[in-house]
Amino acid sequence: MPLRRQLPVVVAMLLLSLSAYGIAVMAQPITPFKTALLVLVAAVVVWLVSVWSQRWSDQKQIADIQKEQQLATLGDAAAGVGHEINTPLTYVSSNLSGLADDIEAYNAFIEVLDSASDHLEIRNPFYQKALMAYQSLAIADTCDAAPARVNDCLQGIHHIERVINDMQALSRSTPVELQLSDVNANISAVIDIVRTRLPDDVQLDVELIQPPQMLCHPPRFAQVVMNMLINGLHALSDKPGRLSLRQYQTADIFYTEIADDGCGMSSDVQARIFEPFFTTRAEGKGAGIGLALCYKLIEEHQGSITVDSRPGEGARFTLALPVRNGDKDNAD
Repeated sequence: MPLRRQLPVVVAMLLLSLSAYGIAVMAQPITPFKTALLVLVAAVVVWLVSVWSQRWSDQKQIADIQKEQQLATLGDAAAGVGHEINTPLTYVSSNLSGLADDIEAYNAFIEVLDSASDHLEIRNPFYQKALMAYQSLAIADTCDAAPARVNDCLQGIHHIERVINDMQALSRSTPVELQLSDVNANISAVIDIVRTRLPDDVQLDVELIQPPQMLCHPPRFAQVVMNMLINGLHALSDKPGRLSLRQYQTADIFYTEIADDGCGMSSDVQARIFEPFFTTRAEGKGAGIGLALCYKLIEEHQGSITVDSRPGEGARFTLALPVRNGDKDNAD
């Protein structure tokens, strides 16, 4: 712990010792031996506080160094993975998009053949052969399912791309460049996207305000809000529930609250949710990157994220951004 943080504790302990000494003197005469003993006890207390403070500081420094090493390793891995995977992913994504168009063309052709077959005599050998093939190959089901399967593949590829991009963003050491703008510039698009993912039994309540012009990065802030809302949706565990997005401002702090009435979390989980790769979801359901990235992006805005939750009572995340215009802040 830095000296400026230790000093108040040490001073408090000295004042406490002096107060005890004063009370003892007022109560009854105190011998030199007792005076020396009291001073010794005070010195021991101060020494113990100092030792504890130094140990806490050392542990925090070790944890910070380990986190930096993890992020550095993550950055190397993300760079290598991104280089090796992004190119073939682009090929696969492009070919799947083309395949979706091909399937649409095949479906249109099959519809034409189906319509033309209505003009054939039912006893016609060609009609009978085509009908048997149509039924045995389940062409109707294939035509219905093929576009959805291709779309699932494309969604999976896009998810892989997002994970790689998030890993690279999480490990990036260069801070993002903030500009004076409307922090809510991209929030409407986020809300529209989230609404398309909501089941019929999940309600999203939105209460936005017009934010002041402030130093920010609107796309990154929108990414944070998106991750938080999707995280809240996952917390509902496919059950009926409610999500809320609310904003307000107090003095020079702009607040955004994202809340859900899902499963909630324990204090132990809350202490770790912003750690990279920590997740409470089932294996294969989450990479544990989203909330860690949110924390980093809000830190880049010199803001903070807090969470209030209890098991079975949902969770509320509060994003606090300082309203800075760049003039006075840059001078500071």
